[in-house]
Amino acid sequence: MRGRALITLGSGARVVVEGPADLSIVDDNRLRLDKGRLGATVPTQAVGFTVDTPLGEFVDLGTEFTLDLTTATTCKLYVFTGLVEVRPQRGGGRPFQVAQTQAVSYDSATDAAELIPIGDGEKLDL
Repeated sequence: MRGRALITLGSGARVVVEGPADLSIVDDNRLRLDKGRLGATVPTQAVGFTVDTPLGEFVDLGTEFTLDLTTATTCKLYVFTGLVEVRPQRGGGRPFQVAQTQAVSYDSATDAAELIPIGDGEKLDL
């Protein structure tokens, strides 16, 4: 996929995907993102909305966020409101949470998450 697409899932979660991207809808409250960038706005009834990636699961806990898969083993997660839990794919990785107004660069190969600044262009408008 190239360009942008707006998706509203059955749960009410709204997602904008920016291509090039490789995305599939798993169910009413779950997507699979293998490459690309997405922004999500998740209402209260859709808490638990999950984005599956090769790096792990990104689980919404009532939020608005942008997820950018930068390489096969790294991503950037920007949380604008609410909270997102990251559940690493690799066996030794511990889940961690990223809170409102925080952003991290996560490397699944080393299981390292580093705080990064949130720039003006990180939020994908729906």
